[in-house]
Amino acid sequence: MAKRLAKEAAELAKQANEGDFDWGSAEPNEDNLFKWTACIAGPDNSPYEGGLFNIELNFPDNYPFKPPIVKFMTKVYHPSVKQDSGEICDDIIKASWKPTLNIRYLLHV
Repeated sequence: MAKRLAKEAAELAKQANEGDFDWGSAEPNEDNLFKWTACIAGPDNSPYEGGLFNIELNFPDNYPFKPPIVKFMTKVYHPSVKQDSGEICDDIIKASWKPTLNIRYLLHV
């Protein structure tokens, strides 16, 4: 699983360098490949437009077969985000998660 995360990190870095990842950034912590930080821009034509949102991603040992836990570090008001912790409700991610999905997809939806 670490190999998959390392590959995704390399792909995201390459896309960022090529200007193909202009809506945010994501990278693993230096000391823990299973914990990432990300920053995404609020979608155009939405109440979040113009905002920047910091996110923490915690990957389980069996990623990509199980999705990461996604937590907003920036306060955001959304019905799918738990107000006390910033975590996205598990059911939303688990219901649509497939092992073929990746970090870029997760951050872009």
